[in-house]
Amino acid sequence: MPASFATVLTGFLVLTTRRKAITQVVGYLTLENGVFVFGLLLVEAIPFLVEFGVLLDLLVAVFVMGIIMNHIQREFSSLSTEHLTSLRE
Repeated sequence: MPASFATVLTGFLVLTTRRKAITQVVGYLTLENGVFVFGLLLVEAIPFLVEFGVLLDLLVAVFVMGIIMNHIQREFSSLSTEHLTSLRE
């Protein structure tokens, strides 16, 4: 139980004190792992925690994809794949 609380607090601290989005996602993942470790103590409630964990992972995946799309859009003028046909030759 102390390890789960320490992991949750560490994840929350990293999530709130970092400025870059990638380190905030790492903090969020750390916080999520702390919640999962705490959930292992509650064996009878595991099905609900598994569903909650899947939803948290999905949320992190959306965050990461948003960050990636933002970086791609900053580097290139368009996200359209039609411009790739000119590279075919």
